Amino acid sequence: MIALRLVETHLTQAGTSFLLHVDGPWGSGKSSLLNLVEERVAPYFQVVRFDAWQQSRLAPAWWSLLTALRSEITRSRPQWRRPFVRIRESATRIRRTGSPYALAFVLVAIVAVLLGYLLWPRQPAPLDWQQLAKTVTALFAALGTLGAGAILAARLFLWDSARGARLFEQTQANPMADISARFRWLLNRSEKPVAFFIDDLDRCDQKYVVELLDTIQTMVRDMGGAQQRPPAERAAYFVVAADGQRG
Repeated sequence: MIALRLVETHLTQAGTSFLLHVDGPWGSGKSSLLNLVEERVAPYFQVVRFDAWQQSRLAPAWWSLLTALRSEITRSRPQWRRPFVRIRESATRIRRTGSPYALAFVLVAIVAVLLGYLLWPRQPAPLDWQQLAKTVTALFAALGTLGAGAILAARLFLWDSARGARLFEQTQANPMADISARFRWLLNRSEKPVAFFIDDLDRCDQKYVVELLDTIQTMVRDMGGAQQRPPAERAAYFVVAADGQRG
């Protein structure tokens, strides 16, 4: 019945998000039920499994949800197409957020050119291969250091780490607007409708439970209703297994 309800909702109300709470005490078989439902809906949905208890100690709830969604979308693609998901996602974020990232890219390019100019010999001897090898080695070492710095910056500013996610929250006036836009973008990259199966939420503390459910509500609400959402955009579906009596 749960599988039929999910499929029916998607077919009859494609623009409407859907949340289902599977209520039951610990050990009653909620996880086993999710496994059975996943088998039934797998032909119709891209299922994202999310262990709330494991994720609650790692990072903000929104970052964990987006990371799980991106990982599942990437995993479902052929090997050669997987890098393009991150490339397109980064380009979209840079285009949305504007000049800070473009400025950082320009600065990195300028520094790389200056390093090459300073390290390259002015009048290299035609047969001085030893000196040429030293110069090339120094240049690659400098570019490697520069690349490591760029990767670190990406983890901080492109949300590739939990630390970067927290920094983003602290430096933005309205972080959920950008988060909701990125959530919507990822949903539309999936080849099937996306259904989150959230398990072990009743093992988390009350603060994280409220944070996770509020994050889901905010992201879905900011996507707009069925009348506001363009037909090409997907809705989000959530099946939450938790003991409603806990806490």
